Amino acid sequence: MKLALVGGALAATALLSACSGNNSTGQVSPAPATKVTDAAAVQASPQTKAHSVTTGNSGKTGTGDVNCSENGGKVGAPGGPQVDLIAKSSNEGTPGCTEAFNVISEYYAQAPQGEGPGRRVLDILGHWDCAKAEEPAGSQGVVYCNKDGDTALRIETAPSTVQASPQTTGDSAETGTGDVNCSENGGKVGAPGGPQVDLIAKSSNEGTPGCTEAFNVISEYYAQAPQGEGPGRRVLDILGHWDCAKAEEPAGSQGVVYCNKDGDTALRIETAPSN
Repeated sequence: MKLALVGGALAATALLSACSGNNSTGQVSPAPATKVTDAAAVQASPQTKAHSVTTGNSGKTGTGDVNCSENGGKVGAPGGPQVDLIAKSSNEGTPGCTEAFNVISEYYAQAPQGEGPGRRVLDILGHWDCAKAEEPAGSQGVVYCNKDGDTALRIETAPSTVQASPQTTGDSAETGTGDVNCSENGGKVGAPGGPQVDLIAKSSNEGTPGCTEAFNVISEYYAQAPQGEGPGRRVLDILGHWDCAKAEEPAGSQGVVYCNKDGDTALRIETAPSN
């Protein structure tokens, strides 16, 4: 399954203005965020210090911004910079890291066909609108998203302040050191409406896939599975390397999915009912 604005992350104010040809100049004071509908860029406000990871698929009570990458790994578009994924806190709640990883992975998958310079994508997973920030932040990997047109529920990416962990992050296999339950820190995963399960990076003599890659792969599988082949909803060449399919029943209905990389079953990720 495949999956720095120095000093802090950015809060959305006018996301996607560049889509209509408008470019901001200089810095402005932080302003109340507006809907992600017709702009390609946003301005910055200081990032609140990240707290421990919040998981789940719905907003939690506002308790401070959450840097999901501290435990779940960095994210980034193919060939782009690896950045931190931030669940922004507000009085209306803080998005869960599981939802944040699913949204940003789907944005990266759809962004090449996105609208305008900001590569705006609407209705991601039915609720989220995302777009790149205006330059130079956009080239640094900064993306802003809000949910159901409500900028109080937001996620964003920011140049990384997180050091890669040899066991849980990275886009290539690590040396085999035992299976890694990526969900212990990065949150459970699951298809929309399906059971929430653990994401496991399987260890072998050839290595253990990084959790960043694992989250990206499984999120892309869930996005493509409705059009997958056969009862197992098999999807090939996910992110160019991974093949995934549901397990046979009854495990398939319990959310179990198996993936291998480049046809090599020694490099595998899978999902399992949560412990």
